[in-house]
Amino acid sequence: MTGVSQMVVGATGVAREHGVLWFGSQTDQVPLGENIVVASQIYHWEYQLAQIVDDLLNDEVNGRVITANFANGGLTMAYNPGMPLADDIQAAADEAESGLKDGSISTGAE
Repeated sequence: MTGVSQMVVGATGVAREHGVLWFGSQTDQVPLGENIVVASQIYHWEYQLAQIVDDLLNDEVNGRVITANFANGGLTMAYNPGMPLADDIQAAADEAESGLKDGSISTGAE
């Protein structure tokens, strides 16, 4: 399972009670369930904030969309060291992340 926002604390609590694996989003959610959180996709808001500050400093307030992704470092993955993945699964995850970084895998979003 996965989830975002304020519901995560309650949902991870239920997942812990039932031994359901969890995949975090937005932040490293391992502290919410060290025995259930496999990995987390982490948003690095500092990427977008730096772009916004640069625009403001250069008087370029233009309403542009600033997309965070694996290629620009706005998104990263964190794996729970307490739940090591099998070598082939970790290799597949690493390959997918590399593909998202180099553009060989597309999410369809620009």
